[in-house]
Amino acid sequence: MAEIGDDEIVDPQDFSAFLLKRPATHEELSVKMHDLVAAVMDTGKKGSLTLKIVVQPFKNDTSTLEVADDVKLVMPQHDRKPGIFFPDKDGNLTRDSPQMLDFGPLRVVDQKSGEIKEVKK
Repeated sequence: MAEIGDDEIVDPQDFSAFLLKRPATHEELSVKMHDLVAAVMDTGKKGSLTLKIVVQPFKNDTSTLEVADDVKLVMPQHDRKPGIFFPDKDGNLTRDSPQMLDFGPLRVVDQKSGEIKEVKK
């Protein structure tokens, strides 16, 4: 219960009743909550779901209110592993160190046939 003014007691409506009057918002929150739970279980990290409600007079008429909502979902992300690269003489990134000698392609010898084959990277 909430008190308003001089000892007047008002029983506010449940918030869930408001959401049921906005079925698209209720549906969006339900779906995003389900997605968030799955992502948290998959990553082991936290995420968040935020509902923002803005209430304002409708065209300067305080007897009519405009109610807008905004739903924000922040999904947890898997860690991204960095890669090791080297800058070449032109400033481009390469996996091969420009300081290392190039021995050409790797080759293997087939033990049964004696055939020499190149190993692809």
